[in-house]
Amino acid sequence: MKNIVLIAILFTSLTLTGQSYFVNPVEGFSFKKESLVNLKNGEQIEGKIRNMKVKKGLVKEVVIKIGDEKRTIPAGEIANMYVAQNSISKIATAIESSKDLGNYLDDDRFRNKESELLKDGYTYYESHLTEYRKGKELDVLLIVVNPFFKDKITVFHDPFAGETTSAGVGPLKVGGHAKSYFVKKGDGKVYRIKKKEFKKSIDGLFDGCNKAKGEGDFSWLKIDKHIFNYTTKCD
Repeated sequence: MKNIVLIAILFTSLTLTGQSYFVNPVEGFSFKKESLVNLKNGEQIEGKIRNMKVKKGLVKEVVIKIGDEKRTIPAGEIANMYVAQNSISKIATAIESSKDLGNYLDDDRFRNKESELLKDGYTYYESHLTEYRKGKELDVLLIVVNPFFKDKITVFHDPFAGETTSAGVGPLKVGGHAKSYFVKKGDGKVYRIKKKEFKKSIDGLFDGCNKAKGEGDFSWLKIDKHIFNYTTKCD
C-alpha cells in the first residue's frame, strides 16, 4: 500500500513539474516480458532476460531465456538491445507527453516494431567505442536517453554522473538532473559533456543554430529540449 501511495505522489509530481524529453535511464528489467537483443553479427534474439551482470557501471553480460534454454551473451557481442521494464521501472522511464514531442512521434517512421517497444517503456542500449575513462577508449553498452530524436545527436546516460537534488525512492525520482552525459554527434566519436562545460560547447554542439535555444537562453537544465529543437528545427 505504501508503494502504491508513493507511486501516485511521484506520478502527480512528474505531471505538475514537467518531465524531461529524455527518458529516465532505469537499469531494471522484467522477468515476464520479452526483450530484444541485436548482435553485431546480425543475429536477433528475443527472450526473457534473467540476469544482467553490471560491473563499475558497465553491462558485462546478459543472460536471456529463449524458450526453455538460457543463453549468456557477452556485452561485446551486442550491437543494441531493447530491455523490457517491470511496472515500477516503466513509470520511471516515462517521457514527457508534450505537444511538440507527441506530434513528432506521430510521424510514420515511429510505427515500426522497435519504435513501439520504446513507446512501451523499453530501455534502449547501444554499443559504441567510448572514452569512458580519461585517455582510454572502451567498447561499451550505454543507455540512450533520447531514443526518439537521436537523428543528429545521440545522448547516453553517464553511470557516474553526479546529480542535482532529487526526491523519491529507487528509480522513482523527481527534480534531479544529471551533471554529465555521453554524446555522439553524427558519425563522430562518443565523448562526455559536463554541465560546467556546456556553455563553451554550445556553438559546436548546435552549429550556431539559434532555433535550438527555444524560449529563453541556453541552459544545461534544458539540454534535452535544446537537442530536440536542434533535431527538428535546424537544417
